[in-house]
Amino acid sequence: MNQRINDNLEADIKAFFGATGSGKTYSMLKSIPTSARCLSFDPAGSVTGSGTGFVGTASRTEYMQMTRRGGNVRACFQAAGKENFDWWCKWVFALADARRIAYVQVDELSAVTSSSKAPEGWNNILNLGRKYGLKVRAGAQRPQEIDKTLIGNQNGIWIGHQARRGDAEYLARETDIPVAEILALRKNPHFDHIMYEGRDNYKIFQKAA
Repeated sequence: MNQRINDNLEADIKAFFGATGSGKTYSMLKSIPTSARCLSFDPAGSVTGSGTGFVGTASRTEYMQMTRRGGNVRACFQAAGKENFDWWCKWVFALADARRIAYVQVDELSAVTSSSKAPEGWNNILNLGRKYGLKVRAGAQRPQEIDKTLIGNQNGIWIGHQARRGDAEYLARETDIPVAEILALRKNPHFDHIMYEGRDNYKIFQKAA
C-alpha cells in the first residue's frame, strides 16, 4: 500500500484569470492559508515580495534543500522558463504526500504552458495531485493562452477584469456566465470579481462606484 496516497481526498483546484490590476495575484495568495505548506513557481518574484512569508531561490539545489524537509515551508522557485517549470512540477510531485497537505501556486501560466496539452509534470499535478494531497492555485492574465487541463480539472474559478473581449467571451463559454457580466468587471481600485463554483453557481463582487 502506498502511504503517500489517500483516494478519499477531495479535489481542490482553483483557477484565477484577470488582467493587470485586477487583483488576481493578491486574491490567489489570500486563498492559501498563511499556516499552510506552499510550493510556488515565481520567476517574477511577485510572491516572494508580497509579505506573505515566502522564501525564494533560483537554485534547484537550494530549492530541494528548502522543500525536502517537513513542516509548512513557503518556498518559491524563481528560475524562469519551461524547462525549469517542468523540473519544478516533477519535484513538487515527487514530494507530494497525502499525509502532508501542500498548496501548489503558479501565476502567469502562459509563460510556461500553451493552449495545447499541459507539460508532463504539470499534467501529473492537475490529474493525479488530489490523492497525493496537492491543492492547486494557478492562473494567468489571458485564459486562452494556457493549457486546457487547468480549466478542465478546476472546481472553482476567480474571474477579474478582462482587458480583451475575446478573453471575456472565452470565459463566458466555459462557465455560462453572461459575457456582459464579465466585461463589466472593473480593475484597481474597484477589484470587481466573480467567484464561480459550477454551472449556475457564481457570485459577483463589485464595489460601489
